[in-house]
Amino acid sequence: MEFADGARLELKLLMFGDYIRYFPHTILALQQFGSYGLDDARHIGQNKFEVVEARCELSGGIVYDGSKIYPSNIKAVDVVDLPPVKHRHL
Repeated sequence: MEFADGARLELKLLMFGDYIRYFPHTILALQQFGSYGLDDARHIGQNKFEVVEARCELSGGIVYDGSKIYPSNIKAVDVVDLPPVKHRHL
């Protein structure tokens, strides 16, 4: 697998309960993972990526801009307040 220069990889992450406090660690882990690269090509220095931005799906706010984390832009909701899922598969 090879990625073209400038290609985008979008990742959606769902965090439950108190684990939201580990969001900065998650961003750091993704940055480290990206510095090594993806798939077999990582061994020859290809398919590297960087985390450019992270947004909160609920607030729409930027929670990471490539250099700084903005925890105040993270919106958390209680699962009981969410509408039921209509589909069988997520």
